[in-house]
Amino acid sequence: MDPAGKYALVTGASSGIGWQISVQLARRGCHIIAVSNQPSRLLDLKSELESAFQVQVFTLDRDLAREDAAEKVFRTCEEQGLRVDI
Repeated sequence: MDPAGKYALVTGASSGIGWQISVQLARRGCHIIAVSNQPSRLLDLKSELESAFQVQVFTLDRDLAREDAAEKVFRTCEEQGLRVDI
């Protein structure tokens, strides 16, 4: 599958594996919907990926350990008109 132009929702995007997955997808032209409970790190990721790979990065500050977090992420994506392909 070619991820170019698609939108990927990446959880834990502010560090570790989530950060690296975001980088690898962006390198291939994929737009990123980055989810984490570390907003300052999300902004670092957004800045890095948008300048290096000319993709769009949308950030969602959510703690997925909370019971209602996944539903809130889904609703936020819907409200902002973001489709999730990956």
